[in-house]
Amino acid sequence: MKILYLLIGITETSMAYNELVLPLAGKHNIAVCSFFPFLGERNMSVNYREGDGTLGGFIRVVSGIVRSGKFDVVHCHSPHLAAIWALVLLGKGRIDLLKHTLLTVHSSYANYKPRNRILLLLSFLVVRKIVFVSRSSLESFPWFFRAIAGKKASVIKNCVNLNRIDRVIRSFRPEAGKKGAMRVICAAQQIKAKDLGVLLSAFYGFSGLGDELVLVGDGPLRQKLERKAEMLGIGERVRFLGIVNREQIYRLFCDSDIFVSSSKIEGLPVAPLEAMACRCPVILSDIAPHKEIAEDNSGVVFFKQGDSRELAGILKVFRTLERNEIQHLTHKSRKHIETNFPLENMNRAYESIYEEIGDKR
Repeated sequence: MKILYLLIGITETSMAYNELVLPLAGKHNIAVCSFFPFLGERNMSVNYREGDGTLGGFIRVVSGIVRSGKFDVVHCHSPHLAAIWALVLLGKGRIDLLKHTLLTVHSSYANYKPRNRILLLLSFLVVRKIVFVSRSSLESFPWFFRAIAGKKASVIKNCVNLNRIDRVIRSFRPEAGKKGAMRVICAAQQIKAKDLGVLLSAFYGFSGLGDELVLVGDGPLRQKLERKAEMLGIGERVRFLGIVNREQIYRLFCDSDIFVSSSKIEGLPVAPLEAMACRCPVILSDIAPHKEIAEDNSGVVFFKQGDSRELAGILKVFRTLERNEIQHLTHKSRKHIETNFPLENMNRAYESIYEEIGDKR
């Protein structure tokens, strides 16, 4: 099957690229078209088409793709790109390809700016299938969006590549916790939706000599967060690592005492799933997508979103736990991921949709 993926960018943190494109690359004839230039190591089984970060550049690349041949399925991972794809097809007289087009919605409605909500509405109207990464994401949309989506909509939860994680961590020997200090980690974009100021305040409220907060990721709020850490007097104990490759993230999770997500808006985040798979204890804000991750007996601990004092209190409790108590939590978390979030589940579900909407001529 020939599949075209339309992505904003391809980086070490791109969920669609790492968890969907790469695992399926040896099974299908895959091309990836990105709005921004590709950053990272190329896979020989994937055909890469890159924009230059401008609207005109991306339209030229997409127009060339439409002229060069047909794809059985087109999978869009952004409402921006789905709308551009539809307009290019309209201009080329190829709107028939929309019946083979799928859109994945990766976040909740509140995370989309007004302009992007208009693009979402257009995308919902024209694509064949719409996938939400969680029930919470679907339910966050106003009724008229859900009405338009109708039978086109389905939920396929994000999952994690346990084989890849286990290959990396099998021979890794963690150092966290050896000296009695705690290493807290968070892997997230440094944007408003992640509410990282709450995490900084909580770390200030609980931490002592030797404790460390590791922030993996980047974003427009990085300098503001760095200034806040300095203002709180914890600048020397907070490490801003920027974007690191996935293998290094797994090692960092293994080498940390606890993972925290303070987000106020999510779709269904992969980082907590990966931390749980790495047997790192997890504390999450009590938003709906986080609760959807931790259904049943998952070993996850919640705090009230935005409440840095409660989070600091939970971190203090974790400091007092015995090793066997922590291992009990992490064992439950790992089993929860193995049962509910293996990558094979997600990819089988997407392939089922590809078979349904694919061009079978």
